[in-house]
Amino acid sequence: MLSSDAPVENVTAKVSWTPVPVPKPMYLTRSNAPAAALAAARHAGEIDTELRQAAEVAEQALRANAAAMASATREAELAREAKLAPAKPVEAPAPVVPNRFAGMGIIDVDDRAPDLNAALARRRRAS
Repeated sequence: MLSSDAPVENVTAKVSWTPVPVPKPMYLTRSNAPAAALAAARHAGEIDTELRQAAEVAEQALRANAAAMASATREAELAREAKLAPAKPVEAPAPVVPNRFAGMGIIDVDDRAPDLNAALARRRRAS
């Protein structure tokens, strides 16, 4: 059984702490890359330059080919149109016959108002 009259030990006074050395940051240590790695990086840069030049040459060749194909296609179309062109002159079109439905919905409008009494009288007679 624990009594509240018991003295309390000071645990923190007995424990001591000593700092641990921290390693140096990596950016402070300069690593010397092997000569082979530097040569490989330089060679990769040269390959990149060569690939870019080859891509530019290929793109120019593609553009030239596309332009040549477009002009050849246009020439073929012009030749085809020349063959299909009518040899005789085009005749005048036939005269236009007026459509019987062209006047539908058009109402003759007089300046005077319609006779309302006459219209109602006709309606009464019809029903």
